[in-house]
Amino acid sequence: MSNNSEVEISLANGKIVVKLPITRPTSKVRVKKIENGIGIPVPPRKTHFPEREDELRAYYIEWQISYSKDGLYDYELSKIVKLAYRAGILSERDIKELLEFVDGVSSYLEDKGIWRKSTKRCLHGFELYEEVYPVAKKELPTGEFIEIVLKHKQRAVGYQSMVYVCIPLTNIRPSLAGRSARKNEIVEYEVPPELIKETLKAFIIASESHKKDVIGFLLRSVKG
Repeated sequence: MSNNSEVEISLANGKIVVKLPITRPTSKVRVKKIENGIGIPVPPRKTHFPEREDELRAYYIEWQISYSKDGLYDYELSKIVKLAYRAGILSERDIKELLEFVDGVSSYLEDKGIWRKSTKRCLHGFELYEEVYPVAKKELPTGEFIEIVLKHKQRAVGYQSMVYVCIPLTNIRPSLAGRSARKNEIVEYEVPPELIKETLKAFIIASESHKKDVIGFLLRSVKG
């Protein structure tokens, strides 16, 4: 594994393959089920996943993906980009189109902020409010989707945009259909080129600082 990442990334048979640990409760990789349009975490070792494919699609792996660690750009997404470019999975034209996409981005999810609104209802004399967190989502034809979620910073003032890659359980191996996850189970997933490009776009629109970082490691990937 690179830079102590819990997700192992490699090139196999001309494809980017990631190994995702799905049973660690404090991990950046979690299994969820879609209920009322929202992903609800489920305990993979205690959940008997459906055998039917159409029912299994309601479950997915949420990976809070990063691109740097300790100031180094050889981590998760940036490593995927580097491997994909060297292997020809991402072409010079792809990189050029992404940099052209950057030129058209001048507003970001972090600009939206988080706000409260009244529900006009009360609970035992207390007025109820709802906190609204902006979420940007994009679905891919292959079933994956990407979410950008704006949250309060944990150790500082302000907001931060988090990017999540969401992978249906139908797209991983070994299959979890008709069973529960095994102790310390790790699954494999082949990353399609379109997901790489759309995840890069997600970071570009998440915040201005993310955009600058993405420009930097895209250019470094091309230069070698």
